[in-house]
Amino acid sequence: MSFENGYEATAYIEKCIERYKQDGLVFYKALQIISTFSKHPSWPHNFSELDNAVKNILGNRLEGILRFTGQYLYASSVPQMRQVEWPDDLPVGLKEDLVAFYYSISPLIEQARVARANPLRFYGVAMSQIPASETTILKFMRMDGASLELEMTKHDVRSLINTLERIIQDSSELK
Repeated sequence: MSFENGYEATAYIEKCIERYKQDGLVFYKALQIISTFSKHPSWPHNFSELDNAVKNILGNRLEGILRFTGQYLYASSVPQMRQVEWPDDLPVGLKEDLVAFYYSISPLIEQARVARANPLRFYGVAMSQIPASETTILKFMRMDGASLELEMTKHDVRSLINTLERIIQDSSELK
């Protein structure tokens, strides 16, 4: 991992630092915007609009801030690496808020990156039980946020499991 523009933080997030000096809540405000965009039906395909909205708040592009922060965290964890040089007038709390922001949204942004490239890929399954009933609701989710909810009995679930096991068996026989 390398810092292409040198080791000064201002080479990467200078505008973000300046915005933080003016308003210590800029990361919180950006998180609110990200939350709103990620719940929109067009997520993750509205990422460029999200990036523009976040840039208006933080001063730098979202992916640039995340890339820099990831490199900063890596360099900080390896004592032999040259460390990031921060400005002398760095606001108190900026590094901590930047790292918290990074850890808060990196998984979501990574999922969005993958979803833009593979929107129809399987993302996960969730289950809920209808109280006082043997009926289960299964929710199958795609990477693009689309989902399918099915009401299923125990018999339906067993049938699904058997079908999936046959698919696994058939695919292993083909290899």
